Formats: sequence, structure tokens, C-alpha cells
Amino acid sequence: GDTTVSLGADLKGNVTVPELADATISINGNGYKFDGTFALVGGSTYGKGTTVFNGINFETAALDGYDAFIYCNEQNGNTRYPDNVTIKNCTFKGTDAAVAAKFRSLNGNLVVEKCKAEGIHSMLQLLSCGEAVVLVDGVEVVDCGRGFSLQNSTNIIRNTKVKAASYGVRLE
Repeated sequence: GDTTVSLGADLKGNVTVPELADATISINGNGYKFDGTFALVGGSTYGKGTTVFNGINFETAALDGYDAFIYCNEQNGNTRYPDNVTIKNCTFKGTDAAVAAKFRSLNGNLVVEKCKAEGIHSMLQLLSCGEAVVLVDGVEVVDCGRGFSLQNSTNIIRNTKVKAASYGVRLE
């Protein structure tokens, strides 16, 4: 069934989150700092599983073994990548090597709202994505190398500011 995990203190290290078919996993940061990566492992391609990241202050000097705070590039044994992810009310601070969220083969919905990225490589990177629908609303990207790399997904970007050294939005 649906599961909620609430942080009760600052947390450091990498955490693996198994996406579940037809269930929602909510990770509520309660404003605490998270120094590491949430590695989301796919499992709901044939269901309507959803993972929600809410109110987490992602901050690091260097990520250990990953290049993204939210890494949705892990697959289960049946090559199911994560789909249906919501990221809201989160901040991302780090080095120019860190990406806020990275996805591979996203075929569901990605919602990013009321988030801020500062001093990192980029806010979003989508790789080899198919029928993804991406909504970015109320996001601020400040002093980052890049903004959003969204490939060939269907995109809605509104109420968003991007100040990047290179591109703001890149599409295939």
C-alpha cells in the first residue's frame, strides 16, 4: 500500500527506494538536510506507482558513487525504470558535478514544482525517455551550469526562472 517516510533529522548517505506498482511512496523531508542520493529503482511500469519527494533540502560537497541527488536510472530485473515521480518544495545545493534529478527511460509523469537549484550542474536530465510528460512549475535555477535537458518528452514549463552558464532548456 501507500507508504510515507518522514525525516526526523539531517541525513547523510545513499538510500535505495524501490518503486511499487499501484502504490505511492512519499518521502517528506520536513525541511531537513539530505547529503546523498535517493536511488529510485523502477518497478511500476505496468502499474501506477508514484514516488513523491517533498520538502527536502538536498546539499552536498560531493555525491558518493552517483551524479544526482535523485537518481532514477536504476532498473529492476525486468528492466523497469522508474515512472511517475513528483519533486516539490525541495532545494538542491552542491557542486557543478551534481544534478538535481536524473531519469532514464521515463515513460510516465514527472512533476517538479516550487523547487530551487543553486550552484549545481543542472536541475533535470532526461535520457532515452519515451512518452514522458514533464511539468515544471515555480522552479528557480540559479548560478547552475545548465537548466533542463528534457529530450523528446512532452513539456510544460511555467513560472520558472533559469540563470545558467550554458543552456536554460535543451530539447531533442
